[in-house]
Amino acid sequence: DAIKRENHSIAGILRGCTFVEINGDKAFFKTKYKFHRDKLNDPKTTLIIDKRASEILNRNIHVIVEMAAK
Repeated sequence: DAIKRENHSIAGILRGCTFVEINGDKAFFKTKYKFHRDKLNDPKTTLIIDKRASEILNRNIHVIVEMAAK
């Protein structure tokens, strides 16, 4: 919801991803689609996602989106 207020399309793509884990300062997500991975890993997009994730978790977080195994 925090991202949806700023960018509907990013929020929509994130809903299609699966949360994997938080390891240190990194939050890992998986997606089935290369387009989604590329869009969410775009520097402009990661700024938005990282900022909101950091606010929610009250610490610096970098979100990483990877391809899910087929």
